[in-house]
Amino acid sequence: MLGGMLSSKIFHNAPRTVQLFPGYAFNVTSNPASQRQIRLYVIGCRPCQGQIQRRLLSTVSPKSNGRIRSMTKTALKASLMVLGAGVTYSVGYAYLAHQRSEEIRRRWEITREEVDRELRHAKDIPLIDLVPRAFQLVLIFSPVGALAIPAYYFEWMREFWYSLLRKTLELSGAAFIKWGQWAATRPDIFPKEMCDHLKALHASVPPHSFEHTRQVLMDAFDAPNLEAIFAEIDDHPIGSGSIAQVYKARFHGDKEYVAIKVRHPEVEGRLLLDFALLNAAASLLNYVPGIQWMGIQETLVQFGHTLGAQVRLDFEAINLERFKTNFRACPHITASFPIPRDGLHASPEILIESFESGHSVASYCVAAVTAAAERAAKAANLTQSDTVNLPPRKFVRRVSGNFPEKTPDLTELVVEQVTKHELQPLAQQHATHVVQTGKETYLQMLLADNFIHADMHPGNIILKEKSGEPPTLVLIDAGMVDVMTSSEQDNFIGLFKAMGAGDGLRAATHLLNFAHEQPYADVEGFRIYMDSLFKKKCRGFGTNVDLGDVLQGVLEGLRRHKVRVDAQYATSVVNLLCIESIASALDPNYNLLDESEMLLYAHSILGKESMAMILALTAPSITWYRSAIYLHKQMEETWQKVRRTIFPAVLL
Repeated sequence: MLGGMLSSKIFHNAPRTVQLFPGYAFNVTSNPASQRQIRLYVIGCRPCQGQIQRRLLSTVSPKSNGRIRSMTKTALKASLMVLGAGVTYSVGYAYLAHQRSEEIRRRWEITREEVDRELRHAKDIPLIDLVPRAFQLVLIFSPVGALAIPAYYFEWMREFWYSLLRKTLELSGAAFIKWGQWAATRPDIFPKEMCDHLKALHASVPPHSFEHTRQVLMDAFDAPNLEAIFAEIDDHPIGSGSIAQVYKARFHGDKEYVAIKVRHPEVEGRLLLDFALLNAAASLLNYVPGIQWMGIQETLVQFGHTLGAQVRLDFEAINLERFKTNFRACPHITASFPIPRDGLHASPEILIESFESGHSVASYCVAAVTAAAERAAKAANLTQSDTVNLPPRKFVRRVSGNFPEKTPDLTELVVEQVTKHELQPLAQQHATHVVQTGKETYLQMLLADNFIHADMHPGNIILKEKSGEPPTLVLIDAGMVDVMTSSEQDNFIGLFKAMGAGDGLRAATHLLNFAHEQPYADVEGFRIYMDSLFKKKCRGFGTNVDLGDVLQGVLEGLRRHKVRVDAQYATSVVNLLCIESIASALDPNYNLLDESEMLLYAHSILGKESMAMILALTAPSITWYRSAIYLHKQMEETWQKVRRTIFPAVLL
């Protein structure tokens, strides 16, 4: 390379500066005394390049031209060999990654078919088995049903009714808790206030006994006791969901901890039983005037697929493997997933995966809001009884329904949050990195992979911090995923592009295609609504669009004009809202729509298949590039330490 650079400049009379590699420039000038001699001077050459310096400071005579040409040919051949090896490695890497991805996809489809088959069997449950459970549920839901009509007509009763509904769902079992959690992600169907109340169901499930966990693990490993399996295991779960609970443990001979998910006892049979009853209730609700547009029975079928997949913990293991394979081709995205332990008794009842330590993004969002509130209070010199808007207001309003838009007791709220979350807000550059990575992760799943984590709320994203390095995002709880057909994907991305163009009518067209049919929709009224919304709040790229505010307006329009939306679309919209709300809390100046412009533009030109192929082919090169950047950074730091040690006077 050096010979090529010199020979390309050797007969130019004018002084030139040649950039051989980053940070090192060489001034090449002709010697006025003889045009056939060239003297090279090194500019800013470091002492560690002394050998290069001694060679370049020599005069190049005509006799050296042949040697230079020979060196140039040798360098060119070496470069071509390296390039060929790199291309071969990249193609081989892409081929193996594709083969692995196809194998995991086939396993995923087989398991998904098994889940659907089990759900179809729920319709064949004998009536005698349904009656006792149906009678029990009638008693539990009687208060909610009795107060439903008054709450519909009297606004002052709704807050109480929503709280009563949440408590009732908690008492009804796992299937109804999962339905409540799912309903909380559908503001296109249910009122926003109801969705905010149902979000609290995420952390309200009592754990099962450790004796059940002990027996399940001993049976799975065919061991006489837990001590024969684990070097240590906590008998208290670190988390409990509606389907399973999680323990922290360490195997004999391992230094790393693992997370062990154990399914609650008899949860599968109860879920199938309750799903059959829900299906029967949905059939009756389809005849109730005023709610027919919701398509409750079709919506319940979509919910059933989600529910059935989450019951099978081996299905989550396959999801994690597929995410890992997809993101292996994207080393520039600092996001990861828990790694399932291969061969360790993956079953519907047990999932063993890597233990991911760190704090959730939700905690950092609270820390950011708390710090902003404290700064606002100090700046305004407020007293405890004053009323203040919690900045950033849009985060408080959207993400956490438990926070009021205004609070009469700022000091109490701040103290409570600081006590619960002893975290300092992220540094500005790290906050921006987290938001950027979240956006890239979401768009990678949507645009290139078409395999989307369907539950990306801030509590399911863990930040792993290392000293001096940007934090890594770890997405946990991958039991819920979405896969779109090509037409569904085109519709959703088309909505995103219509926002970038500020075209409300085109956005309305894509939204109306979010379901196979719209028998009850006010199509013309919805088009007028979307056109008006975009003219006020969404004028396209570069206009500082508040994406979260626009999406909230879109969801309100869908519900107001009775436009149906299939579950895949609703999940993707809610995920987008989650990413935007994280950005609002951590880095309010980050504009999610504007920052997505280049990727959307690339998708328009290349398409999904070409984008995926390019990412797979360039993955090794990106890895090498990142390694080279890291090595260069380490060399720079080492050189600075050497300079401070050997040449302290130079720094004065």
